[in-house]
Amino acid sequence: MWYRHNRKGYICGKYAKHGNIACSHHAIKEQQLIETILTDLKSIYKSFEHLDMENQIKNKVHELQKKNAVRLQTIEKQIQKQMDLKRNALKKFIGGDISQEDYHDFVSMVQDKLQHLEMEKSTIKQVMVDSQSPLTYQPSESK
Repeated sequence: MWYRHNRKGYICGKYAKHGNIACSHHAIKEQQLIETILTDLKSIYKSFEHLDMENQIKNKVHELQKKNAVRLQTIEKQIQKQMDLKRNALKKFIGGDISQEDYHDFVSMVQDKLQHLEMEKSTIKQVMVDSQSPLTYQPSESK
């Protein structure tokens, strides 16, 4: 491409050198070329911007998954501890160390805690399943 001041644009190099014999005349105004290049550069910049944003979101989701996995392990340990407490209370009740009323009160309290832990466990598992669905980003087309 060759710049021509009188046309304020660029013309085909073959045409500029050899004329109509080598190539047909085709040209582009400088302003049109600048606008096209700027549009392309903006598009490229936006794609990098979206990639960076997507990576940040993926990192946050990954961190949340780690936290949820740790919390899930903690809940499992708490459930096991409550089950052990329940078994020990039954042994004490059978052994005659505690009354039936105390046993039922204690088991009721443990059962409430277990229900709460199971609900929390279920919620965390659902969040983990939802967060494992693939993230797809579809940029809106700019005109």
